Amino acid sequence: MQQPPSEDLLTHRAGLDDHGDTEATATPISGSEGVITGTFEVEEDVDVFALSTLPDHYYSFSCLRVGWTDCPGFVQGVSGQWFWRSNGAPIFFFKATGTGPIPIVMYAAGSAGTYTLEVQDLGLDDHGDSAASATPSTPSSTPIQGAIESPIDRDVFSFTAQAGHVYQFLCDAVPSQAAWYLEFRDPAGTLLDKAWLGMDVTSVTAAEISSPGTYTITVSPEVDALRSGTYSCRLEDIGSDDHGDTIAAATPVTPASPALNVAGRMDTRQDVDVFSFSAQAGHTYRATLKPGTFAGPTRLQLKNASGTVLDSQQTVFLQRTATVNETWFLEVQTDITSTTLGTYSLDFVDFGVDDHGNTIALATPITPGSITSGFHQNSSDLDFFTFSATADTLYRVACITCTVEIRTATGTVSRFATGSNPTWYNFEAPATGPLYIRTSSSGGTYTVELQETGHDDFGDTTATAEPLTLGVSKTGNMEIIFDKDVFSIPLTGGQAYTLSLNNGNRFIATLFAPDGTTVPRNITGNFTAPATGTYFVQVTSNVTATQFPTGFYFLQIQ
Repeated sequence: MQQPPSEDLLTHRAGLDDHGDTEATATPISGSEGVITGTFEVEEDVDVFALSTLPDHYYSFSCLRVGWTDCPGFVQGVSGQWFWRSNGAPIFFFKATGTGPIPIVMYAAGSAGTYTLEVQDLGLDDHGDSAASATPSTPSSTPIQGAIESPIDRDVFSFTAQAGHVYQFLCDAVPSQAAWYLEFRDPAGTLLDKAWLGMDVTSVTAAEISSPGTYTITVSPEVDALRSGTYSCRLEDIGSDDHGDTIAAATPVTPASPALNVAGRMDTRQDVDVFSFSAQAGHTYRATLKPGTFAGPTRLQLKNASGTVLDSQQTVFLQRTATVNETWFLEVQTDITSTTLGTYSLDFVDFGVDDHGNTIALATPITPGSITSGFHQNSSDLDFFTFSATADTLYRVACITCTVEIRTATGTVSRFATGSNPTWYNFEAPATGPLYIRTSSSGGTYTVELQETGHDDFGDTTATAEPLTLGVSKTGNMEIIFDKDVFSIPLTGGQAYTLSLNNGNRFIATLFAPDGTTVPRNITGNFTAPATGTYFVQVTSNVTATQFPTGFYFLQIQ
């Protein structure tokens, strides 16, 4: 703001002045006149107004002058604060301590011209601004009504608190233009909790009382925010904390299956609810938080009796398998960012020991045609099953709510997915002996079904090759896209032949010489045998990004 004028400027006179230049000749106003227009007749002119005030009322003062960004005036002898509105124009707020009059001085500052000013009576301050002038309150369901009359207003409420009790100050949602916050302070003025008085949601500030005394709650506008309006709150004594905050004061529970449900309440942002239970080695336990009026954020933390953190998750569930018999402690926490407090419930589940082994060595035996149920304790729980497979036999497996992998003792077996709900994974046993099915999911129950679907019509290797007769067509079937059918035929070196395969765009025939090298053919399938001996033809599916062919074909060499 510009500096106030000197005393000699305050007493200046110049001709026919519209407003007096001193407090003695000031124009009286009350704050109800609306916009007042004035004129600086000469460049040294000063116009003084005398504002009659009402005790403990808030007032605003603003003025404008063409070509100025500042207000060419000030309220003399009061404490207040300037704010800048969205259009850049300044406005001054202050609180009257008596009846006035209070001088408002407008000054030309070196140039004549017109100006406007406006003083508004914003009303009586309904609640005190400090702990000393706080409005006494008692816990009750009756609403506490209040108003923020100006951006410099703050409403303070006091109450007598009992040690060991939790008190909450809850406020209904405020208008969208509001930007206020709540503060909870102890008798020494130390801040215990702070919360924003939010839009479209009930806001709450709360504290658990350690020592009896007079505590205060303050409703305040955000610093530098031009906000005013009404609010409705209530003070509640919700009694003692429902669950202890420490390992020593933990609430004992016994996880079960189906789940044990325990009610809880997040009383303050500093509240920690601790539960204890005996964990048995090999058992898997899960705790799941179900929101009530408390909507988080939530952190679940698991500790042992020595206080060592075993697991910590900022989520609504936590799961862990015990490796030794010991007592575990589950902590339910929130943080200062939480906009809600209140009720929740916890489900404690003991899943027991793992139902199926997690390795090939511990795999559960099954047979084709069987349907087996299982439970994945979490995403790290892998369940293995095994069955006795027969070479060149076709199988398929489906897993409801899980994924599968087909394995031998040393690697994986190619599989092809078909269908949906369920998806079947089709595969061919590469040899006679045990095969393994590994299942996994994010957690939960599942079922796995194994079926035998047929046998491969022809062998997949040169050792099991099907003989071809020159000039005779052979019918084959690609049962799955990973199938390979291998045929053998004796040919004479230097002799010309033709290899024919129908559905050539869906299936591929590869010809191998006796030494294992590939024999090239022209576009019509013609080739010349490079040597006399046994040749092999391998037929496979022509798998591309857009086709996964299976089915029948006809093969002939002539």
